[in-house]
Amino acid sequence: MEGHQNIKLTSSQESKNSTKIINVISCVTFLVIYIAVTIYGIVCILNPNYDTSQAKLIVTSGICGILLSFLFPGLDFLFGIKINVVIKSSIFLFAFCALVLGEAFCLYYKIPWWDTFLHYISGLLFALIGSYLLAAIYKKDNISHKRITLIVGGILISFSIGLMWEIYEFTFDSLFGTNMQKVIPEVDGLFNGGDSSLILNGSNDLIADFFKTPAGYRYALMDTMEDIVCCFTGGLTYLVISLVLTRKKESPFVQGIIFTNNNIITRVKNFKQRK
Repeated sequence: MEGHQNIKLTSSQESKNSTKIINVISCVTFLVIYIAVTIYGIVCILNPNYDTSQAKLIVTSGICGILLSFLFPGLDFLFGIKINVVIKSSIFLFAFCALVLGEAFCLYYKIPWWDTFLHYISGLLFALIGSYLLAAIYKKDNISHKRITLIVGGILISFSIGLMWEIYEFTFDSLFGTNMQKVIPEVDGLFNGGDSSLILNGSNDLIADFFKTPAGYRYALMDTMEDIVCCFTGGLTYLVISLVLTRKKESPFVQGIIFTNNNIITRVKNFKQRK
């Protein structure tokens, strides 16, 4: 019996060590990638022939990626929040597709459906993360219809993040003159490099003719609403999938996100008590 327990402890310790190694490798790898993206963006800003607006977005993407690399270790160290390696990998992969491939490699412009696809995936991914988060918060509470509550709550969290992203785009465009909301139509003869603080390059007649058409006067609105609709559709997809896959499970969201008692406040208290 004791031998079996020792084997289990050894196996558990090996699993923890493997998880730590994977976490360190992934964090370091993505940190290096995002530092490179930031440096590339700075070089693009210094290049007078490069689109200034796009260069600003590349730098911002690199900085956001650097912060993301420290997010999970920070949550663990400061608040004792441990996140499943699958969730971490999904977030890292999504961020790579959006920040590196989308901005640095300009796939948003080279592949027309890239932005739509990522907004759809974000709706699905953040709905899942939202459900895991609620499951961790209400782990010990007896809530009626708990499974449905977690699923619907996850969708609402996802939709809230989607709306906050649109607020971020509006704010960033307003402060730094970028064109994330496509307020400047990306049309030959009108597009001025994406700097919303500058006047358009096209003639008054060309601009007037373009904005007379529905494609013109709804250009920015369509971009924002397509993003919101795709995020919401991703959330609805998550609803259908989760209801089908988890209908026979009482706790489908266990172990995704765990609140431990190993936060920085507890460690400080324990240290003081030992002294």
